[in-house]
Amino acid sequence: MFQSQPEREYALKNNNLKTAVFLISAALTVMAVLAGCGDDAAGTEITASDLEGSWLKVWTSEPYEYSPGDYADALVFDFSETEARAVFYLETVQVGGFMGNYTIGDDEITIGVTHTWNEDNELIDPEGGDGYPEWNVSDETYVFPFTFAAGGLSITTPNEDVIDLEKTAFSTIEEMALTWVSDDANEDLLVLAPEDDYYEFEWTGENWNGYGTWEASGGTLGYIRTVVDRIEIMGDDIAYSPLSWGFLHPYVLDTGSGTLTVTIKLDGDLYDIIYVEDVVTPE
Repeated sequence: MFQSQPEREYALKNNNLKTAVFLISAALTVMAVLAGCGDDAAGTEITASDLEGSWLKVWTSEPYEYSPGDYADALVFDFSETEARAVFYLETVQVGGFMGNYTIGDDEITIGVTHTWNEDNELIDPEGGDGYPEWNVSDETYVFPFTFAAGGLSITTPNEDVIDLEKTAFSTIEEMALTWVSDDANEDLLVLAPEDDYYEFEWTGENWNGYGTWEASGGTLGYIRTVVDRIEIMGDDIAYSPLSWGFLHPYVLDTGSGTLTVTIKLDGDLYDIIYVEDVVTPE
């Protein structure tokens, strides 16, 4: 994601990431199956209230090619009463997406797209002068045939791929709503505040901060979804609000040891960063 290489002692843990993603996906599948044992929505009219919320898909083996040459390992589809937003992630970082207003009819979801994510502008050294990914205005229309049941939503993409999504609740979890500090000499900060879902990430190793909102998908095992409104890199302030840049971080919360392990991509590599609660000693 950035050009420089980090000078720190974090070890790259791709195997740990794959294991965590597999366990999270398996847990979500079990919950979806249990939820589906209730009333089936098949045979009834599907309305916006049935779709409202967040729907998650994780590709645990190989990344999914959602458009020619573009790959993702996770997708979150959010529906409100009238609006839809889809965000594709690869190794925790948003790489694609679209948003707009939607309607339901004849077993199809039709989205009048207002913005699409432009990943061509890759984030580079601000001293280079240009290059930040962003949301661009669009006027496309996407049609997704779908089938629906309690806990599960299957959509067929314009290129005829079928994607099975699971209903996933994201919220600010009380046990995680703390100020965390990494357990190494760098003492990088991760602030997950409950007030207004405030989020701050401070990486002292390369002198950059991210600010925005956060929510998580589970208790001890899940995903932290952050939406970054503003980034400061080497003194350069990049504002993304109101159409902001997304990240999806696998995490493990160990309440026994009081640690929060978060997978974060820094300078093109994935790191499992271990955080502990930041306890401020009174003067």
